[in-house]
Amino acid sequence: MRYALFLALALPAAAMAQSNRGGRNGQPGPGGMGGPTAGAPQQIIAPEVPVLEGLPHAVKIGFTVYVSAMVPLDSTGNLVGAGNPGVQVHQVLANLGAVMRAARGVPGDVVRATVYVKDLTPEKVLMVRKEVLDALDRTAPPALTIVGVSAFAEPGIEVMIEATGQLRSEFPDKSRLGKP
Repeated sequence: MRYALFLALALPAAAMAQSNRGGRNGQPGPGGMGGPTAGAPQQIIAPEVPVLEGLPHAVKIGFTVYVSAMVPLDSTGNLVGAGNPGVQVHQVLANLGAVMRAARGVPGDVVRATVYVKDLTPEKVLMVRKEVLDALDRTAPPALTIVGVSAFAEPGIEVMIEATGQLRSEFPDKSRLGKP
């Protein structure tokens, strides 16, 4: 009984100590620090995606990328596909992919996405699901939530997406880089 209690208390502490070591096989990461899991949040800006001054497209902490809401603007800041949710979904996913690549990942690293759609209908849900599967990783699709909204702050916007990505390593997998 005493040994069971000891193990119940000691094993979580040992696991916690092991997970805080940072590098491969418990060795410190580069520079003696905890590797990519340690450190301050890193702001991510994708050069081809318009940005609101002072706000990053994403924040990366370790291997996790928290992507701000992407809207259907092209690289010059012009609205794409006004009134056409299909074209806009394609653009927001292209912007999301660009941000993931700027974070040293690939679009398939997205593990959670929330898509906001103006005046949601069953047809729009099917269209969004298809576009998300086509743009990201069909073999490991993200957790997806589709939310209907009555309006966006800017006229003409029909779709917006926010996401979380989990990078698989410090460097992108070259075999998956060809995905748009």
